Amino acid sequence: MSAADPKASAATEGWPEDRPWSSGEVDPELAAEVEKTLAERWTDLDSYAQTVADRPSATIVPPKHLRTTAGRRALAAVKVAQAPAERLEVAEDVLGVGGMSVVRKGKQTALRREVAVKELPEKSRKQEHAAIELLQEAWITGRLEHPNVVPVYDLTLDAEGRPRLVMKRIEGERWTELMRDPELVRERFGASDAMSWHLGVFMQVCHAIHFAHERGVIHRDIKPDNVMVGPYGEVYVLDWGIAVASGEGSVLPEHEGTSIAGTPPYMAPEMIEGRKVTLRTDVYLLGGLLYELITGKPPHYGTSLKEIAKKVLISKPPIPPDTEPELAAVIRRALARNPADRFADAETLRRAVQELLEQREARALAQAALADLDRLEDLAAAAHTAGEDERVEVYDVFGACRFGFRAALARDPESTVAKRGLDQAMETMVELELARGNAGVAASLLAEMASAPEALSERVEEARAAEAARRAKLERIAFHHDRRVATRPRWYVLWLLAVVWVVVPVGQWLLGAELSWSGEFTRPLVYCALLLVLLAWKTKELTANLFNRQLWGMAMTIFGAELVFSGGQWLAGLPLEASAIQDLAIRGIAIAALAIFIEPVLWIGAAASGVAFLLANRFPEYRHLATAVTNVFVMGPLLWSWRPARMQERERQ
Repeated sequence: MSAADPKASAATEGWPEDRPWSSGEVDPELAAEVEKTLAERWTDLDSYAQTVADRPSATIVPPKHLRTTAGRRALAAVKVAQAPAERLEVAEDVLGVGGMSVVRKGKQTALRREVAVKELPEKSRKQEHAAIELLQEAWITGRLEHPNVVPVYDLTLDAEGRPRLVMKRIEGERWTELMRDPELVRERFGASDAMSWHLGVFMQVCHAIHFAHERGVIHRDIKPDNVMVGPYGEVYVLDWGIAVASGEGSVLPEHEGTSIAGTPPYMAPEMIEGRKVTLRTDVYLLGGLLYELITGKPPHYGTSLKEIAKKVLISKPPIPPDTEPELAAVIRRALARNPADRFADAETLRRAVQELLEQREARALAQAALADLDRLEDLAAAAHTAGEDERVEVYDVFGACRFGFRAALARDPESTVAKRGLDQAMETMVELELARGNAGVAASLLAEMASAPEALSERVEEARAAEAARRAKLERIAFHHDRRVATRPRWYVLWLLAVVWVVVPVGQWLLGAELSWSGEFTRPLVYCALLLVLLAWKTKELTANLFNRQLWGMAMTIFGAELVFSGGQWLAGLPLEASAIQDLAIRGIAIAALAIFIEPVLWIGAAASGVAFLLANRFPEYRHLATAVTNVFVMGPLLWSWRPARMQERERQ
């Protein structure tokens, strides 16, 4: 396009000198295309220039909007079905004013329900096309039965035959007001994170738009002023008056390529260029909501329609550098100049924002967990000198830290901060457990780490091997000192020894056996021989562990000591009777040793041996009987304590 082109000159006359592409940021070919489009479309745009100058955010309505035969037929049908005026009371109180309608307070008398009544403004009451446009909005809104679309209760006519749209009355604020007042959001809705709350509102708007798209409706005028938030957080998308069909078969009119409709600061390029709008046009408008959310102004803010139109056609609104990268990427894609580069539909955009919200939550959780991690590291460093309360606190803080990082990863599995933080927390606890000698716990914690250091893994394996060796050693020690090993065969052998040990002295007493040195030497030899025979018979069981070996070794030692002691007495020339009585003292000392090292119940037998020794010295003629009674007190408690049933009960305990 040359400067001599009169159409171009007319189109660009009066434009600001600081054109947005003068800095070289805009592709020259795109700049030329924008100039050409504006020149071609300025005839249509020029008629709205004063409207935009007076109110930049006003909605542009095409002059012949929705003048269809279907509309006239519908208007005639409504007149036929006109309801009595008594059904609806309309107050003079105005709830809102738009370019095409006015909304007043009303009441449905039959239901005693407060409602909002949308009707034509005074200046449009005699214009048939204005009535049809209001009916068009009624059709659309009534068809879109969705939680985020204001419910339509009724469609009626006033006394002069003008249509009235009866809707739910919403007591709330325009989203625009809430965007500009974060404190109001916190006070009204308890939102500690205003941005996350606004993104939640945005996703509900996306739900409504996606629902409309699936029913063949394109909104064309999505902006914060057309979103209402109720007192309980309800979100409503308003003003469907300039919506058009998104495909064939709809009750709505097809979009005429030459007509311009919408709010200029939010418009998509195709809306200025006169191209047919699509679902992706609404996606662009949704992107404008996100843009205003982070900047506080529309994506194409300007002081004149020409300035706004240029910015729309360029579609490169500046994004603040401190914007979250993920959110900035979503906005850029939604506001892409080429519709093919945008999100495919409102639902795809909503899911992208939902993923972004989850990432924000993940970052918040990870940051909170990082604070716990710092506390954990301090506590772990002082754990060796800390008291019991501080040690318990270590595990409490670790639990909070691990939960926080895992919750972050549940929302954003790719969160590097959460992954590293969780591994660092695990590593801190692994080091602590290694220092405390809990290799098994350390190994369990190590297994939860996404990427454990090789050196730490080797240390844990070494600690586990050392702990396994210690455990095996302790198990061997426990086994060798376990009196429950070979319980039954040992008990039967003890019974046999008890019978022999009691019967022999009783028999000697009853028979009145005379003392002799041969008898003193023979008796311990017989007992030793009997023990050897029994051990040979049950070698595996009676020598299964150290306890049993020590037991039979002590028994052999007692009888061997008696034999050696008798030999010493004989060599010393001691009286035979005194030697026989001293055997009771030797046996008592040996049994006391067994009571100390093996079985405390033998203290009964040791005490009985002492008493028998004293009585035998006073009454030598009863020494055999004293020996038998002593043996009963030795073997009886031992057999009772070591009976198999009692050993099994100990094992269960």
